[in-house]
Amino acid sequence: MKNHSPQDHAPEDRPPCFVKFRVADLERFKLLAQAFEILKQEKLKYFAEISASEEAPENDSQERALQNIVASLHKLFDEQALAHFWWPSQQEVEDYWRRWFATPLPQRFTNPSLKTSWAFESMIRCFLDGEYELISCRLLTSDTGVLAFDPFSFPYGGTDCMKALIEAFDFQVIGEDNGTGYTACI
Repeated sequence: MKNHSPQDHAPEDRPPCFVKFRVADLERFKLLAQAFEILKQEKLKYFAEISASEEAPENDSQERALQNIVASLHKLFDEQALAHFWWPSQQEVEDYWRRWFATPLPQRFTNPSLKTSWAFESMIRCFLDGEYELISCRLLTSDTGVLAFDPFSFPYGGTDCMKALIEAFDFQVIGEDNGTGYTACI
């Protein structure tokens, strides 16, 4: 299977999609922008690697890419940002799945005891797996930022991981254009 380059997927006149957020601290925004750049560059490297291959990507190449990103971002994120994520022990994971499967199907997604924060590695994996190109993370004004991306297709994986990244730096998501038009979040 031959993959296309990120530039091959969308008409020139279509603007990228975005997640818009309130910025309360410019130093924390700089950390977010650095994390975004790491994700962007690593995703491009991974995409180039799998695009060069005629065969389906091997799981070990994705795992290597994932572990490189996890290591880089873990060093960058401060304790405050890392505190936004779920860091379960093996026992907590087992207890969670036991409760998940013991809960009747209709209540699984609404039961508050089954709600967890994102796991750090899961957020990063979603960025890596998402079918979009990361464009930029920048300030629109002194208190408003935007994370822009360009989907390769629809569905592309959604914006939840992007929102989790933004919220890890204590910023409030205020709206998004996920490809279907702008929606305010507050």
